[in-house]
Amino acid sequence: MKYLIDSNIFIYHLNGEDIASFFLQNHQSYSAISRITYIEVLSFNFDNIEQENNVKKLLAQFKLLELNQEIAPINGI
Repeated sequence: MKYLIDSNIFIYHLNGEDIASFFLQNHQSYSAISRITYIEVLSFNFDNIEQENNVKKLLAQFKLLELNQEIAPINGI
């Protein structure tokens, strides 16, 4: 994985920011998201269930990294 994508990129994409959409489209194959990003993005205020389902499909295209000591070390250990 080359990129760990933050929830802000997805939120910008959902708000129609072209640069965020371009980034997601062109870097998806070597990007991942954390479980926190997944949860944050799903807290977005969706217009309807169809939009929410489309976002879930988008998120499913990315490798999902669970929180653990390796990616979220406690006290830098």
